[in-house]
Amino acid sequence: MPGWSQPTEVVHKDNNGRAVAVITAFLQDKPAPLPNSPTRDEIPVFLRDHK
Repeated sequence: MPGWSQPTEVVHKDNNGRAVAVITAFLQDKPAPLPNSPTRDEIPVFLRDHK
């Protein structure tokens, strides 16, 4: 993916952690955790940096 700067092992570790959190929440009958997204204050910076 162009512009993607994280090493592959970091991406897999991050995705594995998210998967564990979602599955654990499901098994405990709880809502899934929110994904890592820019916050309202971070959105203008995020958009400007990704032009």
